[in-house]
Amino acid sequence: MHSQQHSDGWALCRTEEDWSKFKSLIEFHTNNEPPDLSQLETLYSCPPTKQTLVKLLFINRKAVGFYVVRLKGLQEEGGPPFELPILDAVFICKAHRRQGWGTAMIEELVAIHFPDEDIGFSQPISHSLEIVLKKFLLTNPRHRDKLWAVENCGEEGDRLNLWLASAVKRR
Repeated sequence: MHSQQHSDGWALCRTEEDWSKFKSLIEFHTNNEPPDLSQLETLYSCPPTKQTLVKLLFINRKAVGFYVVRLKGLQEEGGPPFELPILDAVFICKAHRRQGWGTAMIEELVAIHFPDEDIGFSQPISHSLEIVLKKFLLTNPRHRDKLWAVENCGEEGDRLNLWLASAVKRR
């Protein structure tokens, strides 16, 4: 999973080589670091390449993680279109967790990819991502009305504001 072209950080999955690395990470995740269901982690399979944002996390020129966003307007299996961009999957190899890459991902989503849009996070949200989101919203109040836990396509009634949900849990 080495690459000569990527510096440390999140990089757009563009080339066939990148897609191959992405598929290898899914396989690695499935076979070597399976999800911990007690932490609400889930398995992920390869998404469609159209209307999907896929980024790889490179550290020392090695792909060690990915995230996948289903873009607003995406329609799957004849269902309604997605109402907002929805983060559908995140995986970071265990050796590289707790180093700020989840926060960097959220910062990219709100500042670069979808600066003027609401952003959904598909449920279930893993416990570790929930902690990262809470910390992000505590230190970035301007984004509190923009981040949602969503089911299905994120239609009205299938969304829950993450900041309000965390406030209710704190009570």
